Amino acid sequence: MKKTTILKAVGFAGAAAAAGAIAYKNHQTDKKMQAYNKKVKFKGNEIKFENEFESDSIAVNLSGVEIDFTQATLKNNKGRLDLYAELAGIDIVVPEEWHVELVGSNHKSGVNSSFSGIAAENQPVLTIHYKLRFAGLNVRKPSDDSKDESECCCGNECNCSN
Repeated sequence: MKKTTILKAVGFAGAAAAAGAIAYKNHQTDKKMQAYNKKVKFKGNEIKFENEFESDSIAVNLSGVEIDFTQATLKNNKGRLDLYAELAGIDIVVPEEWHVELVGSNHKSGVNSSFSGIAAENQPVLTIHYKLRFAGLNVRKPSDDSKDESECCCGNECNCSN
């Protein structure tokens, strides 16, 4: 057999194996997402909660999602959000007067929150349970959007080159 024929056969077998591995990984991710109420895959999405909120679950894959709670209230001052994200970004906007507790695991992912400390008495508390893989989770207050334009990137009014 000629060398080129052998190389073509090896190349084809390698490509077929890679395609099979990708299909298998996609199937595994789909199985993980089945248990969640809302699923977002291969597209950006905005989810707004505007009524009384008690609990929900959202799975995100290869997408970006903004979740907006600014018009919602929490039933009995407590709420729970379950998140699964893989190769995704999630931005959650929560009312100023709420407190947010984050509980979860992440693998090569980032979690950022504007909330810290413990909740005050009778303060609404949203608990977010998350599982992240190669994803980013940002939980913020609406006021985090309005950064003073006179401030420099370092937080001062110096217009430095940072």
